[in-house]
Amino acid sequence: RRLLLSSRLSRDKADYGTVGGPFSLLSMALPARSSQRQLPYEHLSLLIFSLLILSLPPLAVGDGGEQQPQRHIVAGEFNLTYNYSVSSTNELVFRFNYTEIVDVTQAVRLTIVSESASSDHPVLVVARQQREIVSWRLPLFYSSEEKEFPYYIVSRTLCPTLPLGGSVTGRVHTIFVEVTTQNPNMTAFSLNASIVPNFQLYLGASHGIRSAHVSPSQPKYYKFEFPPNVSSVQVRMVSDDMLCMRVSVQAVNCPVYDLARNVEFTGIRQTASKKASLSVTTSDPALASATAFYVVLVVYPTDANCRPNIPAQLVPPDPGEHGRELYRRTKQLNITVLPSLGINEYFLPVFGTIFFFLLFYAAAFIIALLHHTYETRRLLARSRAGAANNYDGNSAPTEDTPESPLRQRGDAADVGDNSTDFNEASNSSPRNYLAVGETPTVRTATMSTTATFSTAAMSSLSMQRGTLPSQMSVVEPPASANSATTSASTNASDALASTSAASASATVGVGTGVGEDGGFVDLMAEANQEKEIFRLRKDMTVQDLSRKPPSRLRKKYKLYYWYLIIISIFYCLPVIQLVLTYQKVLNTSGDEDMCYYNFDCAHTLGVISSFNNVFSNISYVLLGLLFLLLCWRRDLLHQNLVRRDPRASQYGIPHHYGLYYAIGIALIMEGVLSGCYHICPSYNNFQFDTAFMYMLSGLCMLKIYQTRHPDVNASAHMAYMALAIIIFTGLLGVFYSKESTTFYTLFCILVIVTSILLTLEVYYVGRWKMNVGRLKRLYLLVRTDGLSCFRPQRRDRLVLLIFANSINWSIGLYGAFKRPEDFSTFMLSILMVNMMMYFVFYIIMKLRNGERLAFTPVAFTLLDIAAWAGAGYFFLQSPTNWEDSASGSRIRNQACVLAGFYDVHDIWHFLSAVAMFLGFNIILTMDDDLAYVRRDRIRVF
Repeated sequence: RRLLLSSRLSRDKADYGTVGGPFSLLSMALPARSSQRQLPYEHLSLLIFSLLILSLPPLAVGDGGEQQPQRHIVAGEFNLTYNYSVSSTNELVFRFNYTEIVDVTQAVRLTIVSESASSDHPVLVVARQQREIVSWRLPLFYSSEEKEFPYYIVSRTLCPTLPLGGSVTGRVHTIFVEVTTQNPNMTAFSLNASIVPNFQLYLGASHGIRSAHVSPSQPKYYKFEFPPNVSSVQVRMVSDDMLCMRVSVQAVNCPVYDLARNVEFTGIRQTASKKASLSVTTSDPALASATAFYVVLVVYPTDANCRPNIPAQLVPPDPGEHGRELYRRTKQLNITVLPSLGINEYFLPVFGTIFFFLLFYAAAFIIALLHHTYETRRLLARSRAGAANNYDGNSAPTEDTPESPLRQRGDAADVGDNSTDFNEASNSSPRNYLAVGETPTVRTATMSTTATFSTAAMSSLSMQRGTLPSQMSVVEPPASANSATTSASTNASDALASTSAASASATVGVGTGVGEDGGFVDLMAEANQEKEIFRLRKDMTVQDLSRKPPSRLRKKYKLYYWYLIIISIFYCLPVIQLVLTYQKVLNTSGDEDMCYYNFDCAHTLGVISSFNNVFSNISYVLLGLLFLLLCWRRDLLHQNLVRRDPRASQYGIPHHYGLYYAIGIALIMEGVLSGCYHICPSYNNFQFDTAFMYMLSGLCMLKIYQTRHPDVNASAHMAYMALAIIIFTGLLGVFYSKESTTFYTLFCILVIVTSILLTLEVYYVGRWKMNVGRLKRLYLLVRTDGLSCFRPQRRDRLVLLIFANSINWSIGLYGAFKRPEDFSTFMLSILMVNMMMYFVFYIIMKLRNGERLAFTPVAFTLLDIAAWAGAGYFFLQSPTNWEDSASGSRIRNQACVLAGFYDVHDIWHFLSAVAMFLGFNIILTMDDDLAYVRRDRIRVF
């Protein structure tokens, strides 16, 4: 009888889902057979106890005495909507079955809606599969900085079961969906389950573009498998609205992270508004080298993830069907998987680029060969013509070797007068640089240059040196004596032209001039060592500022490129290490918001995500090497010319190529660092791309200044220290320019103070020194000479400096008021504007003083203008913008425009490299017309 009672108790448990209910107790108390006539005494007591239990409310055996909810199992079918209600005492379990199809991945999508659910008593949904469990609740809450808002419609794709493959069929998969709540009242809901149509993505646009509607509570994902012999693809998303979302490529694993709170933890991912493009390879570490992946699409509840600089904009809620506020942010988008370029398709654009820039080498070689042939034939013809003029009719000339070009063009030592200039290219007569009303000059045989001393100049010299040279007396000669003095100085200058470069700076005698009262101006030999005498003149010549020994200057300017090589090594090594670390972190983490690529034209090679943007910088390297070769050739030609004829060292602009070599090295390093920057371009490492642009701007200005100021140009260590300060300022601007107006205010003050100091340095040709007695001496000078001491002696130079100061001050004030976000580009623009102003001033002054431009610099200028125009056009179409967010930058992404490999920014690299190369050649050749003009006839400006 007891065994029978136990079996009945087990049956009761199965029927009611409880343990030890009142009916089970009654069954234990009742006898097994109703026909029994007599009950034992112990059975009677048990019957009385059972009646007492029946009078009490039913209790569950669980903790706290709560009633156990009843669970109902519903056999569900796909594509049907079930409307039910649940409560704390009533649970529902839906069972869905589907049969596997061979070689087809099937995924089940559940959609549940409950507008009567509340945050205190949400509806809990648990989907159980064979190996996975997915759960969520209704309403689904997302929080922002301002408020918390619910979603009453949730749709999730369950983790699909991978197909077995082969010929196995008929395997049945079962999914249980449990719907529960702790609300004691009935909570209505509707449930729908369906097989996801077209769950598989295929390669190429010919298979169609997959369209989808996604919201924060209704994410979606699809599966893609790599076809045979395909190891790299591009996943592209395009949408017409600006709702912020996340596109993620994840390995084929379960669970799939498809919610806004967990999608950022795995896979390759990008934030996107209108556009996204992800390059995926089979060897990607974020995918664990899988041959398939999921494309996960998740919409954020706000746009803060895509626009961090803009306050979160919440979409106004739409009233639901039953008056509830449903926060719906539905985004419509299209997904396409396109094939990437194979490794064989890299060869043509890569080697085609190298071949194109090697054509510059071939063109330079041909031009140099033609120029050498032309010069040799011309000199040989002149040599034969000179021999024919001396031929007596009985004997032929014994030599056909071309003579020195200086002698072919005539020399003062040979001609005996100064009636013609020795530069046939300029066809200009000797110029007298004395202006009307200028004080007479004093010339010495040892100087061979003009020396003009006015009262103000002497006062300035006295202020600078403390006193005039002890052996110098100045007496102004009468007007009638000017011709004799000029003739004497001319003969002295002509005599000096026949000496070598070393003897030009030696003392050979004492010069005298006729004074106003019949006396003489007596200059002792020690006056040759007083550089102030030459730098005080109103109209200086290159001879006045090239008095230092050439060997000393050559060593001085060699330091420019040696220092630059050392700086480049120590600067580039940590930069390369840093950017490669960025690339490694990007590949490992999969967060592609770190780097601002043009994802629509980013070709992966090895670990480099955008190889084409990195490789296109080879243009700077190749053209920088070519510029070094051209400078080396000109340096060798000049050295050979000086060895043949020492007088060549006294003609033309002083030849010091150290700065030219530094410019060529800086162009090469610009290519290297620009390539480093494009490994992972972002705002934080943009300084790598601009550092050597600062160098190039500064070196070009120094080189233009050095052409006519070789003795007073800045030393290498001072120049690089100034450039280091500029780079350091740019570094500070990266961190502080966006946050405070204080930084831009201090920068504006720095620009103004630096402009004033450089103005004094340039105007006084390096003679101005700041010390405690400067203001006192200035006061004494004003008290002695009055306002006449402010009369400018170098008006051209003053006009340039006033114009440059006005531009620089305006730029500094603009920065203080507008505070541009891109501080590095802002500071680079200041240097570029100053370089262009000085170059234009140099060309204008060159033409104003009767000089002319040779054909070569004019041709380079025209080509350079065309190259800069094309480069500027492509630069303004930049396909990225790291001043914006990562998703905002991707909106600007563009397809490849050259050979299916290079984008518009790569073309900017090519054209800007050509433009800079041509610009450097303009500086290299702009004074070729002065190659055979004596330095005492070349003006300083």
